[in-house]
Amino acid sequence: MTKLAPSLEQVLHQLTAAEDEQQLQLPSGWGQGRALFGGLTVAVVIEHLRRAVAAQQALRSLSVSFVAPAV
Repeated sequence: MTKLAPSLEQVLHQLTAAEDEQQLQLPSGWGQGRALFGGLTVAVVIEHLRRAVAAQQALRSLSVSFVAPAV
């Protein structure tokens, strides 16, 4: 039986509140060049925002530009 890769929700569940540095264990099949890094970075930012603000404050819009890889 093939083991299913974790969902994005399961990966983001690895985040801990109030930590300045985070480490995530990602499935090897998620590698898509820079797209993984940028998209996952935005997902982490959104997850931290979601945890930091009241439930009544919904994220209605977000614009992100990937102009260069982060170092």
